[in-house]
Amino acid sequence: MAEQVDTSLPSDVQELDRQVFELANRLRADPRSFIPYLQEMLGRFEGDSLRQPGKTTLRTKEGPAAVNEAIEYLNRAEPVRLLRWNAELGKAARDHVVDIGPKGLVQHESSDGTPVKERLKRYGKIVTCYGENLSFHCE
Repeated sequence: MAEQVDTSLPSDVQELDRQVFELANRLRADPRSFIPYLQEMLGRFEGDSLRQPGKTTLRTKEGPAAVNEAIEYLNRAEPVRLLRWNAELGKAARDHVVDIGPKGLVQHESSDGTPVKERLKRYGKIVTCYGENLSFHCE
């Protein structure tokens, strides 16, 4: 029997954070469900540029090859355990945004140069490993 994971989020989680968290868990639960979206995306490439209706066109390094690679991976992927919200890591992420965003920085380190591991330790204990994905965009 599959382990039940509490995927509920506290009421103070911001809407974009909620959407990203829920999307990640949908992908983990049903990887193949994202293939139609990626196939549709392939049709919007002009060379390595991705046209986005009503938005700025994105110039990519990899172009459609990366999307095809993702589709191939998702075709083989099996569902994995869902993520559980961690309030301490959520606070670390939010504080990092507040720190580096207004300064126009794009980096994992704090604006004072504190490395990611040390920054995360301020908010809780790192048990085995850690990782961080940053996303900077216009919206």
